[in-house]
Order: sequence, then C-alpha cells, then structure tokens
Amino acid sequence: NKPEQRHNVITRNPKQRHDLNNQNLDRYKTIQQEIKQQIIARKLFDEITQWEQESIAKIKSAAEKAKIDWKRICGQPYQKADHLLKKLSNSLRNN
Repeated sequence: NKPEQRHNVITRNPKQRHDLNNQNLDRYKTIQQEIKQQIIARKLFDEITQWEQESIAKIKSAAEKAKIDWKRICGQPYQKADHLLKKLSNSLRNN
C-alpha cells in the first residue's frame, strides 16, 4: 500500500479517524504545554539575571559608601598624626 492509500483507508473508518484525531490533539496539547513551560522558564531565568544585576549594583554602592565612611573616620587620625609628625620633624630640623 502506498502512504496515501493507507491514509485513505484509515480516514474512512470513523473509529480510527477519531483515534487519530485524539492522538493529534494530545500531541498538540503536549507541545503547547512544553512551549508554555519553556516560556515560563525563560522568564524566570531573566528575572534571576535582573535580580543578580540589581544585587551586584546595591553591593557595589554599599561597599563604596563603606570605603568613603572608613576614609572619613579612620583617615582623620592618621592625617592629624602625619601632620603633627611633619611639624615635629620640621621643628627638630630647625633647632
């Protein structure tokens, strides 16, 4: 039998035609569900990537602020001590 002859024989039998339609419908629903799952997975992946980028930006900002605060708080005593040492050194050289 040629393929088109087999197809004609199957489609003439109502039960076989009904079964074939159900198989095709089931296959269609399965493919449709897989596509939906892939779309959801992609959206979730994109959301995770966005969250990652936002988190990195927040961490960098907090680290930069911490560095500025550290320099302001800890750097002042060193600058004062350095200034006093230079002043003392100059005073000793001049005497």
